[in-house]
Amino acid sequence: MYWLILLMFALAMGGLGLWLQPTDDVHTLAAFSAGLFSALWGFAIAPSTAQLLLTLLALGCWQFSFRRV
Repeated sequence: MYWLILLMFALAMGGLGLWLQPTDDVHTLAAFSAGLFSALWGFAIAPSTAQLLLTLLALGCWQFSFRRV
């Protein structure tokens, strides 16, 4: 379950990066970098079924985002 904690931390860091003011470029970049590395590591150690589920979820969201165009 450590992989799930890392993925939730990545979402939190991404949200923090979006919340920070554009004048704080260093802090925003640090938050996004921490989130990216956490997401990559969490995805790498996740079980294969969870990886497949997350991949299908991401592809489904991506497909539905273009359906509005």
